This record gives sequence, C-alpha cells and structure tokens, in this order.
Amino acid sequence: MKPTEIFRKALAAVLAFMLAAVPFIYLKANAEDGSAADMSGASVFTFTEEGIEATPGSYSGYTVEANEVKIEAAGTYVLRGESANASVKVKKETKGVVLVLDGLTLTSEATAPIVCAKSTEVTILVSAGTVNTLSDTELNNDETHADNLNAENAVIKCKDGSNVVICGEGTLNIIANGKNGIKGGLSTETEGESSLTVLELTLNIKANVNDALKADTLLNVESGNITIEAADDAIKSDYTLNIGTENGAGPNINIVSSSEGIEAATLNVYSGNITVNSTDDGINAANSDLTGYRFECNFYGGRVVINTAAGDGIDSNGSISFAGGEVEVYSSTKSDNSPFDADGGISLTGGTLFGIGMPGMGSLPSSVEQNYVYFGSGGMGFGGRGGMGGMGGMGGMGGFPGGSGMQPPTDANGNTMQPPTDANGNTMQPPTDANGNAIQPPTGEGMTPPELPEGSASDAGSVPDASTAPDAGSGAAQQRPGRNGGGFPGQGGFAGQGAGAVSIGEGDTVSIVDSSGNTVYSAAAKRSASFVFLSTAELVAGETYSLVVNGSEIAAAQAGSEASGMGGFGGKGFGFGGRGEGVNGGSVTDPGTTAEAGSDTAADPNNGADSGESANEGGTNAATSMRGSAGGASGSDTFTRIIVIVLAAAALIGIGCTAALVTINARNRKKLAAYEKEGCK
Repeated sequence: MKPTEIFRKALAAVLAFMLAAVPFIYLKANAEDGSAADMSGASVFTFTEEGIEATPGSYSGYTVEANEVKIEAAGTYVLRGESANASVKVKKETKGVVLVLDGLTLTSEATAPIVCAKSTEVTILVSAGTVNTLSDTELNNDETHADNLNAENAVIKCKDGSNVVICGEGTLNIIANGKNGIKGGLSTETEGESSLTVLELTLNIKANVNDALKADTLLNVESGNITIEAADDAIKSDYTLNIGTENGAGPNINIVSSSEGIEAATLNVYSGNITVNSTDDGINAANSDLTGYRFECNFYGGRVVINTAAGDGIDSNGSISFAGGEVEVYSSTKSDNSPFDADGGISLTGGTLFGIGMPGMGSLPSSVEQNYVYFGSGGMGFGGRGGMGGMGGMGGMGGFPGGSGMQPPTDANGNTMQPPTDANGNTMQPPTDANGNAIQPPTGEGMTPPELPEGSASDAGSVPDASTAPDAGSGAAQQRPGRNGGGFPGQGGFAGQGAGAVSIGEGDTVSIVDSSGNTVYSAAAKRSASFVFLSTAELVAGETYSLVVNGSEIAAAQAGSEASGMGGFGGKGFGFGGRGEGVNGGSVTDPGTTAEAGSDTAADPNNGADSGESANEGGTNAATSMRGSAGGASGSDTFTRIIVIVLAAAALIGIGCTAALVTINARNRKKLAAYEKEGCK
C-alpha cells in the first residue's frame, strides 16, 4: 500500500472518530450545564403497543427487529412513546452513542429495557421537562428463572468494560421487579476499564428484589436528586464508590428504605446531602469476595444522616476517616451495634461528627487531631489509654497489721503440710456434689462475710505506717491493703469522666452545651440511646460540656483529643491485698526488705513506693478505681467495699476448706497406714 493511501485512510479514521465523539461530548456537557439536548439530526424511535416506528436522521447505524432496537454505530438516538414489551440494546464495542429519553415508558418482559453491551461507551440523557419510566418483570432474573436465556438481571444493564453516563435534567423512574435497578460492569483485561456515572437528573429507583444502584468496579454519583427504595443495598460498588465532587454541590440522595444503605470496598464522600435509612448497617466498607484489600470509608465534605434499625451506623472492615463535612449517625441499640465501628481504626481530623446509640469496641477515634467529647460509656472505660484496671492479687500470706505473720499450716512434726493426695499419690481435687459440680461456699440468710481488720483491703484508703510495723527479723508479714496486684494498667482518659449511664428516648431533643450555656450541637434523636459522641472544631480541650435532654442536664464530660485505647473495666484499677510483703525485713517473698517496698502503682505493678503513701496510687482508692477515670459509671464506697468483703470472705472460706481437707487427709493417711500394717480383718 502506498504511503499516500495509508495517510488518507488514517485521516479518514481520525475524522470518523471525531464526528462520533461530538454528540457524546456535546450532550454530556449540555447535561452538566442544564441545557436541553440538541436533537437535530438524531434518529428517532417511537414505541407503541403495535411496534416500533423509526424515523431516520443523520445516523443510520441501527436495526429494528420485532420489539427490539439494536444500535451498532455512534450517533444520537431519541427514544419516545410507550410499550409493555420492548427493549434497546447498544451492541458490543460500540462507542460514541447517546440515547435521549424523551418521554419514554418502556417495560421489557424477559430482558432489560436498556442494555449497554461489553466495551461500549454510552450516554443516557434524560431530556429536560420529561418523565421517563423503565421497568422489567420477575422473569429478568437468571437465578430464579434459569430457563430465560435473555435475562440481564437489571433494568439498565451495563456490561463488563462499558463506560456509561446517566444524566440530564428530566426525571427517570426505575422499577426493578427482576433483580437490580441499574447495574454497572466489571473491569477486565479483555474488555477494559468499566465505570458507571450518575449526574444532574432526577432519579427514582424502586428495587423490589435486590440492589438499586450497583457497579462491579467504579460508581460515581456526582450530582442530581436521587430517591431509592431497595430490598437489599441501595447504592453499592464492589470496589470504588465516589459520592459528590471536591468542588461541586454534590447529589441529594434520599435512601428511604434498604437493608444496607451504602456499601463499597472504598467509599469517598466529597459533597452532597445524603440521608440513609436501613435495617442493617447504614454505610459499610466491605466486600466479602476480596481478601487482603485495604477497606476505606472516607468523609471529606457534604452532610450525611444515617438511621439504622438493627445495625452499625458506619461499619468498616478497614478504616474510617473523618476529614470534613457533617456526619450524623443514629445506630441501633440491638446486639453489639454502635454509631461507628472500624476494624482498622478511626481517624478524626476535621468536620463535624455526631453519633448516638450504644458504645462499641471501635466507637472512638484511634488517630485524633480534633477535640471530641462523649457521654454514657458505662463501665467500659473507653477514654484515653485505658487498660483493664485489674482485680489485683489476693495478697500474700502475711498477717494483718500489728500481728504475727500467718504461716502455711504444718503437721504434728512442724513440717509444712502439702496439698492432700489420694492413695495413688495424686493431688486431691476440691469436693464435688452428686452431679460432679464443685461445691460452692455456703450462702443463705445469716451468712455474712467476716469483717476485716482496719487497714485491710476493704479499707482501700488506709496504709499502714512503717513506724508501727514489727521489728526487723520478726518474720511478721504485713498484708498491704488495696494494692494493685498487677492488673493491666489503665490511666483512663479525658472524656466522659463521671458521665455514667445516660438514657435517651426516640424523639428526645438532645443538645450538647458548653460551660457558658451555649448550644454546640442539637438534634432530635431518631433512636433510643445510651451513648452520645460529638466532635467539632468548636470544642475546647479541657472544657466541661453538658448533655441536655429535653431541657434537663443529665451528664457532663470534658473534651479532649486523646486517641482511644481499647478501654477496660475501671480506670486506674484496684487490687485486693497486694504481694503481702513484710515490713522491716519481714517480707515473705524477700526476707530482709524494708517497708519502702510500698505499694505498686497501676502504671507499674512492680514499682516500689514509700510506705504510708496515699492509697490513691496503685488504685487503692476503690471507689475511684471502680468509677474509672476513663469515663465509667461512678461506683460508691459502699458498693466497692461490699465487693472487696465478699472476695475476702471467699478467700478465707477457701483457706478454711483447704485446712479441713488437709486434716481429713491426714487422718485418712493414718488409718490407711494402720490398715496396711495390720491388714484387712
């Protein structure tokens, strides 16, 4: 072939491509700036119950077969009229196609009313001032009707490798009776990249069986007014979902009903006004088919309001990032649901975040640059760098203050008695009842725990004075009261201190007020709740804020910007007893040590402290430790002492039972020795 001929053919191909792309680019631009489509030169198809009437225009790349229009070349095609059983299909690899819906009511009995085949590029433009309705039947589902070879499982089906834009200033109603409403394709090496974009139009989707708006790879919902009722997910992408744009106003999305409202492996919310009503998770970053994927849920702008009846407000199998916008969440109080739940942590750097529901393990931010405050964490210790607090050790075998050390029991020869054994030399187990269950300590009316001497673990505020301790070398072991016996340390946090439990009913007016009486945030509760969270740029670290419900203050807490730990029961924790170290050389664990061994602090259970120091170190103030500086419920001294006394009683009963078993075993061993010597008679 001559060079001039090659050049001529190449130039013709370029011109053909440019001509094909003109209507696509022009109509998309017109849809974005709000003007009506220019349909001059377009080919027009009018649907009736009798058939399809074609009016040729400048574009002839189509065929009409019975009740189906097949488009196989670039161009602008106008669809009008009404039919109870007809469809339109853009054939594989056809690009530069614009379908103008200009007052179209179309139902397809066995397939999708509109199909964009593999590797196509199509703009579906809804003409301004028109109302268009597309629907299918239950036959359009190859799972329930496997014999239907024409089933496409969606009202608008966009196949793998297709790039489809749905836009315009008119109204499009989608009624899905088969499976999905609108379905985007998958990106593959064979078919290429795939995307589905929605902008400008008024879109109403009622998906009676499955998802309303779904894409297998990329879904962009940039603008428009969208209302959805879905039997399953309302808006979903198996990979990436972008809502709004960085500089645009974004879409108005109203999810009236759904199982899960919005779901994607990676979700980015840039702008818009979004309302989600769901029975399961409101927003979810997940895909059960992906392994090793970094799931993300990112909020950069817009306003999002979530109301879920039986799920988490925002749930991520990875991370959640709040960087801007306003997010208001009402989660279920059922099971272990909470306003925010992230397996990979929550980042809080900006915006306004308000959550109401019940606390959960992943409810608080783990990376923080903006202050927050919360109320109603109960005893879970969600604030600060909380640890488990710990019950501490049972104390050493040392004696009570002022008395000689309590030694292990000995036999008649003064030898330390060993645990009882049976005839085979095996250690005997605690006694059991007829059913093989361990016998519990006696209970009932009149059975009260013994009172412990002054300075014992129940008196968490007192510490023995080293000056009154027994002389060195006396062997007396001082039982130290209320010391932290080595539970996981927990410093607690800034927020929720003293907030205790809160109770909010559906419909209550909930406000968070600063110390000057100014309302920082207010909303009507869409759910009953026991937990309230707020973060906004207006909060001041260290300032106390009040939770006001229906005009009455029910709790107060301080704001701060600490990253949360896992929390735990109690704040600084408390210990029962201690290590039982002696005083002035009478230590059981280390004879010769002095009283300066002191109490163990919660932060370091092995850290020695001067004797006689405040019992608050190491969690000896039981009332404070039970309350927990991480924001747990306030525990009273009486309640704490009761717990400690009961534990002490259980320990003494256990010691008594052991001594009794030792005595019984000793007697049995003597009888057994006699039998062995004299034989059975």
